[in-house]
Amino acid sequence: MKKLTTAILLLAAIGMIWIAGTRHDELVAMRGEYGLDQAEPLENSPPLVAFTTVALGGFRGLLVDALWMRLSRLQSEGRYFELVQLADWITKLEPRSSAIWTFQAWNLSYNISVLMTSPEDRWRWVYHGVKLLRDEGLFYNRGSAQLYKELGWLYQHKIGSDSDQAHWYYKRQWYGMMEDLFGGARPDYERLLGGDPEFAAILEEMRKRYKLDPARMREIEAEYGPLDWRIPESHAVYWAYTGLPYARKDFHRDGLSRMIFQSLVATFQHGDFHIVDGNLVNLPDLDIFPYVDKAFQNAYSSGSRNPTFDEAYYNFLLDAMILNFYFQRDGEARAIFERLKEIGAGQVEGQTFESLVASLSQQPIEGMRRHQAISLIYSMLLQSVDLRDSGSASKADKMEAAARENWQRFQATRINPNFMARTGLPPLDLLRELAQQEHSSE
Repeated sequence: MKKLTTAILLLAAIGMIWIAGTRHDELVAMRGEYGLDQAEPLENSPPLVAFTTVALGGFRGLLVDALWMRLSRLQSEGRYFELVQLADWITKLEPRSSAIWTFQAWNLSYNISVLMTSPEDRWRWVYHGVKLLRDEGLFYNRGSAQLYKELGWLYQHKIGSDSDQAHWYYKRQWYGMMEDLFGGARPDYERLLGGDPEFAAILEEMRKRYKLDPARMREIEAEYGPLDWRIPESHAVYWAYTGLPYARKDFHRDGLSRMIFQSLVATFQHGDFHIVDGNLVNLPDLDIFPYVDKAFQNAYSSGSRNPTFDEAYYNFLLDAMILNFYFQRDGEARAIFERLKEIGAGQVEGQTFESLVASLSQQPIEGMRRHQAISLIYSMLLQSVDLRDSGSASKADKMEAAARENWQRFQATRINPNFMARTGLPPLDLLRELAQQEHSSE
């Protein structure tokens, strides 16, 4: 009986192994389809990576542990330059560790860059961190939602925000690189994807140098409207969107969804870039409101119950209403007010549209955020140009004087020269020139 039972179990085991074998190709295909294979085969890797991952075998773990301990010590001592080589060794030993790629990129883009005195040197280190994640980290870990989020964060925060003293230089550099690539705000998708030989070099550079897929870019624009790919926020959206299919956990999905709507909110607030006399001026892009709104709705439809999304959505609507009001887009502002009433709570309760915009517009400019202040001042300059063109010179002079007073009051809150350079407004003459150009083009 015992021998019979053993024989039956053996036959069952053989049968299950055979069944598993027949499903192997299907499972491999499914892993590729769902992005569960983190990297290309290691034989496609650089020789040093292939050698360390194969020749060292199980000893890699012991060596990596020792190097991590050394890494932690150097970090606590602030010896960031020494960290670069050490972290590079670890990435060669453990190329499929998302944590080490994140650590290394952060060290390059944040810790080392700020030690540099010139914007050119700072940018070199910041962009080194971008390339490390984009060109190497995601090559070995293409299914890592965390790395897509980290790469998007470098575009959204390090390049896109005003947290770094050299952020204007970063924006100009990225703007110029993408302008040279596309010849404008957006690529010609039809000719790129249609096999036009004149666009073959651009297509190759997009894919090889910048790891951009024009088909995915077009897909993103179909979802979120026409984007200006010269600004960093568009690339934050690109990498977050690319990483979403690999998000297996709620916090990864929420983080990538948040990055998409936060980057689009930033584009709405200050994503309309202009180069005036060699200076970069960024104004609000009010026309993308429907697409920002859609990004929030997509975040909700993903099943998230994150309460911070509600607060972010409410604040966006409130800000969008007042910006439209500044630019005399009364219909759009009132429609947003009705949306605010639908979701309820906050400053809308018991208010009419007139009373709410009156209370918000009476806020001292010294307490406004930069994008709100520049919107108010620029809208006043636009009105001044319109008044002058219609023959109301005295009213135009008064409006321009009010714009100048607001500009001076806002700038006066930035006593520290570094703070002024980082978050101050463009020269009033540049804003006036831009307003005149916009008026002439209408």
